Order: sequence, then C-alpha cells, then structure tokens
Amino acid sequence: MGIKAIEGRLGGFQAPDMIVLGGRPGMGKTGMALGIALAAAQAGHAVLYASLEMSSEQLGQRALSILTGIAHDQMQKGEIEQPDFDEIMRATKRLDDLPLEIDDTGGQTPDYIERSARRLKRMGKLELLIVDHLQLMRPPRETRKENRVQQITEFTMRMKALAKELEIPVLLLSQLNLSIGIQSGPPIGVQN
Repeated sequence: MGIKAIEGRLGGFQAPDMIVLGGRPGMGKTGMALGIALAAAQAGHAVLYASLEMSSEQLGQRALSILTGIAHDQMQKGEIEQPDFDEIMRATKRLDDLPLEIDDTGGQTPDYIERSARRLKRMGKLELLIVDHLQLMRPPRETRKENRVQQITEFTMRMKALAKELEIPVLLLSQLNLSIGIQSGPPIGVQN
C-alpha cells in the first residue's frame, strides 16, 4: 500500500492522531515511514524521525534512493553511472534543505523523545513525529522492573499524550512478530 492509499484510508495525518504502523521484520515499515517523512518534509512540514534501529547515514542513503529512484543496493555497491551520481548529488542538496531531522541517538527513552519533541515544537520545527520503532525504546529506570508488555503499553500511552500535548500527529512503527506489544488488528491503526 502506497502513501497516497494510506492517506486516503486515514484521511491524512491529523493532529493529535497517534498512528501505529505494524508489520513483520523486512516488510518495509522503515521504508514506508521514511517515505512519509520525506513527503511531509517536501510539503514544508517539519518532521522529527527518531530512529532507534538505523543510523542517520543508513536512513540518508535510503532517502536518497527514494528521492532519485536509484536502487538502494545499487548505490551501496557503487554500481552507478555518472548521470546517476549527478542525480544523487542534486538529491543530497534537496535532502539537506528539507525540514527533516533524524535523531539516531542510541538508547532513546520516552523521556528523551518527549524532551526532543518539546524542544523542536518550541522552536516551531515540529509538525510530525515518527518513532522507529516502539519495541526498541529503552524503558526509563523507574519502569525497568515492569514486564515488557506493561512497558510497551506505557510507551504507547506516553506517545499518544505527547501527540495531544504538542498537537501533532505521531507515527509509531511496531513489529508484530514479537510476543509483546501490538499483536492483532489491522496493520494500520489510529487512536483518537
């Protein structure tokens, strides 16, 4: 399902929705979320992409692949001709100019993401928050003794509260194959 189809199904990304995009590993959750982030940023909306899985360099390479239409693996292997290289350089400049911030800090907690989002919102630089992905979020010290299902439930509730507080949509990515977290229902859900 493409971005336009998702927007049509959801009616767009509206504040203060919290949208959960779930799927098994390798199903393209990160690629889809990155495509959403790029589309929003290209439309002039400020985006924070909190990546708990991939580095900003990896996401940057994927973003360049999306922007140029050049296969990611082709770029990684260096199997590109001069015209493709020129297109990648132009896309790099466009990417640098977008209102898209990727935070790949290791060990992000809900507290950390909330602080980052609030800081950017105060600066007028946040209209969409994407968290990739929910199960990799590190629990705060006070909840480390809770079981993982309780922690994931708390993380989800905190992200929904953040969406309401900052009046922004939040997109959470979630793996469905784990024995914790979101297990059933449609792959896309919206909480109002």
